[in-house]
Amino acid sequence: MPAALWFSLGFLIALLLLALILLGVLGMYRIRMILHRVGSFELAIKKSPEDSWTSGMGLFNTHELQWHRTVSLSLKPGVELRRSTLTFSDPHRRPGSDVVEVEARDGQSTIYMSLREASFHAMISWADSAPPEEAEIF
Repeated sequence: MPAALWFSLGFLIALLLLALILLGVLGMYRIRMILHRVGSFELAIKKSPEDSWTSGMGLFNTHELQWHRTVSLSLKPGVELRRSTLTFSDPHRRPGSDVVEVEARDGQSTIYMSLREASFHAMISWADSAPPEEAEIF
């Protein structure tokens, strides 16, 4: 194989490695950026009881609870639950752990959550302290 071809192949491999490293750094920065916001916490969800848990980060916002997938480059939340219509089932504690599982309903949709008990109590307080909403006239 000619030297120019080896050089081109090596350059291409180096470029791919650099792109992978850059994606990893951007992903870590995204996680750090979300977790350093006030009101963020670890939160795993699943959309049905048969699904497996997907790890992520919850974030209390003024009008909704946002969930961001851990392994993603998107800055947009994967799930948004409206604060005004959000209800929770009783928490079920995992044996030997401070993690609880709870069912959350936002109007028609149901999400299953797994989070630390302290985060669950913070979420209940946040949901209960919602400001009253004014009725729309039009």
